[in-house]
Amino acid sequence: MTTSDLNRLKKSYDMPVANGICTHDIDHPDSCAPNYSRITKEDRRFFKGNRIEAHDKTHCSDHQLLKMVDADFSVISEDFNSRIFNRNYPNSIHWLRSDNGDELGRFSDKRQIMHPIDAIHYFKEFCNKSQKQINLDILGFEPGTRKLYFASKLTDRSPELVHVGDATDHWMIFTIDYMQPKSMKTFVWHNELVCTNGMTKKVTEDAHHLSHRKIRNFDDIAPYLENALFECSAYEDLKDKLINTKIDPITARNVIKQFFRDETEEHEKSKSLNVARLERIYEHDLIGGHLDTRQGNAFRLQQAFTQWTSHSRKAKTEDYRFSQKLGGDLARLDNRATDLIKEAVGIA
Repeated sequence: MTTSDLNRLKKSYDMPVANGICTHDIDHPDSCAPNYSRITKEDRRFFKGNRIEAHDKTHCSDHQLLKMVDADFSVISEDFNSRIFNRNYPNSIHWLRSDNGDELGRFSDKRQIMHPIDAIHYFKEFCNKSQKQINLDILGFEPGTRKLYFASKLTDRSPELVHVGDATDHWMIFTIDYMQPKSMKTFVWHNELVCTNGMTKKVTEDAHHLSHRKIRNFDDIAPYLENALFECSAYEDLKDKLINTKIDPITARNVIKQFFRDETEEHEKSKSLNVARLERIYEHDLIGGHLDTRQGNAFRLQQAFTQWTSHSRKAKTEDYRFSQKLGGDLARLDNRATDLIKEAVGIA
């Protein structure tokens, strides 16, 4: 018996025992426990709504997984009916949940249905066919916005990860928004670990959208998911450029004013509360601002904006904030701010 085996044996006696729970170390050859360290506390702070960590539930069927997030339903369509005039309008269709009759949305009769069970099949099929080691890690349903999402972590960090410096985790997220016409979208979520600030980048394929104007299958969706894998390296390249590009305080303040369309003169103090809050974050309250990679450069300014949308900007609920980070107003604000910063410092 090796020293390592003896240490593991000693540790097992020190651990509490529970029926049905494996007490081996995760890396022990006889361990039956999944590697829960794949999903970090930083990850859990982002995902909202009804969500589960699906990576460790391989024994569950797809219907069981959907049931855990209250999304195990089929979509039923019916003509809009006016009770006042006792009349049906076949060009205006209601989508309803098959399990409880709750309304999902109302659309034209041209929109084709994507059932949750089909969506989870497509996402899993892509993960299985991909040359990357990716899985369905998070499954969620945000009931307020009727948004179903599937997430795969593209950065697999070791259990011994020490959160030092400006490490970034990347997530591929596929969403179905049952309240929006252009409902199927693919995003990459870039999560800065030191501050849990982050932004999403929408993934497109030939500048087209995955709408419900036609019946979709796996071959339609796969290119979007594949392009998400390339978006990670693009973000890392942009981050490196922002870190290595200096920006003076006056230029930074002008970018903030330009973002909020504040026409206050350069020597005058702005009356805008948003401008004042962003300047405060940038100059004093930036989480992780002590790091060398956030000193006097464009990345510091960019992170001030993402901190504002991730933590400070008012939102009805944290679940709603999450939904808005996935293709909503907050995602657009993040990308607009980043474009303004790139333009101000001359990054192509």
